[in-house]
Amino acid sequence: MSDTSILKQTVRGAGWTVAWRVATRLIGTVNTVILARLLLPGDFGLVALATGFAQTILAFSSLGVAEAVMREHAPSRDLYDTAFTVNLLRGAALALAIALAVWPVAAFFNDARLAPVLLALGACHFVSSCENIGTLEYFRDFAFDKEFRLRLIPRLAGVVATIGCALIWRNHWALVAGIATGHVLGTAMGYAMHPYRPRLTLCAWRQIAGFSFWSWAIAVAIMIRDRIDGFVVGRYMGMTQVGIYTLGGEIATMATYELAAPVGRACYAGFAAESRAGAASSASYLRILASVTVVVLPVGVGVSLVAEPLIALLFGEKWMEAVAVARVMGVAAIAAALSTIPATLLQVHAALRPIFMAVAVAFLIRAIGSLASIGSWGLTGAAMAQAVAYLVEYGMLLAVVFRRFDGRPTDLLALVWRSLLATGAMAAVLLAAGLADGSGRPIRELAQAVSAGGAVYTIALLGAWLACGRPAGAEADLLTLARAGLIRLPVAGSFARRFFSGDGF
Repeated sequence: MSDTSILKQTVRGAGWTVAWRVATRLIGTVNTVILARLLLPGDFGLVALATGFAQTILAFSSLGVAEAVMREHAPSRDLYDTAFTVNLLRGAALALAIALAVWPVAAFFNDARLAPVLLALGACHFVSSCENIGTLEYFRDFAFDKEFRLRLIPRLAGVVATIGCALIWRNHWALVAGIATGHVLGTAMGYAMHPYRPRLTLCAWRQIAGFSFWSWAIAVAIMIRDRIDGFVVGRYMGMTQVGIYTLGGEIATMATYELAAPVGRACYAGFAAESRAGAASSASYLRILASVTVVVLPVGVGVSLVAEPLIALLFGEKWMEAVAVARVMGVAAIAAALSTIPATLLQVHAALRPIFMAVAVAFLIRAIGSLASIGSWGLTGAAMAQAVAYLVEYGMLLAVVFRRFDGRPTDLLALVWRSLLATGAMAAVLLAAGLADGSGRPIRELAQAVSAGGAVYTIALLGAWLACGRPAGAEADLLTLARAGLIRLPVAGSFARRFFSGDGF
């Protein structure tokens, strides 16, 4: 499979996945903005802490079942049925483990409200464990349009349920009701959309077990890494600070993650297809990573710069403590987003131990850093520990990929240096002009900063690319995609054809 083919397949799959992520994120943003006006930070903190604990237990029971099916060249009916059975048993064990842990957890965090919330979340995860395993075929076959529908409708229903219940109850149970609605409807839709009907069997367990240990270890490490600083904040600073810390991180990582995660998901299918065809090189990987970098780098820095007017506009004065968190995590989110690409490549090629080691090191940095800094710098200290952890993790994953696939750091630098230069120009202009410093009206300040920053970055990036003679790389790949969309518009079509054909303006 050629580099061009893998890139096209990844882009096609990522297109639908990006559409879902953008749609669900827009829906989620509207949901969060409304709920931030109806509920208190403590309500968000309570559910965030309960969700984090439940997902940590979920990670301990993760067996890499879906990944094992995905890697098979021709998965059998027995493998699908075994995967379903393993998921079902895992869901039952998870619900039981949560039920046994609820009261000790509530006592540890000094909040009795955690117990019933955790019980409800345990039931939700059991419902999800009954999902139709046949829908994995959508992923294997790059049928991301069907996956789009399968995921979007439950998300919409969950948002409607959350807002409706928040208007009535005005407490944390509205958030739980939305989560439950999404789980139940998502499971039901899987059976409505796909004709596969799984059976209970474990006859193919050896095929799954061979891939499962490191997948399990990685899932556990990732979940603990992502939750440890929140647990530290909850233990020493209380539920309100957990809510503020969670919202600050959500705002900071929202845009970059929603751009990178769909590409990473599509890359798994694309890299797996490439691996099954017996082709593996650094060229396609570097092109995808460079294209993602060109997009997420300015977005992460931009979100960090506009954090104050953004949070003031969307959430109001009671959430302004989240600004410092968002500023730090906005930059950290760049490394976090980019890490998904090398991790996906290594996972497809069963190089799971290096992923585990990188995540484990990141966990230690976040845990030790949060405990050491939270007393002096509060939420900002925890955010700084997270930033350092993500940077180290990304560096470790890149080092393994370069060594395994005969790549060099200079190869990647040659593809992204123009984006680094343009991002620096964008940040310099915004800082020098005093935009997004919180001195004006939030909506006007945000509009000025976004428009100015976007214009400076685009002009600087394209200017550097044109000055270099329009070399092949991230800019060319992204502009080719833009051309595919532009030529559908009658007015822009002739301009796009002239520009991309090399005739210039």
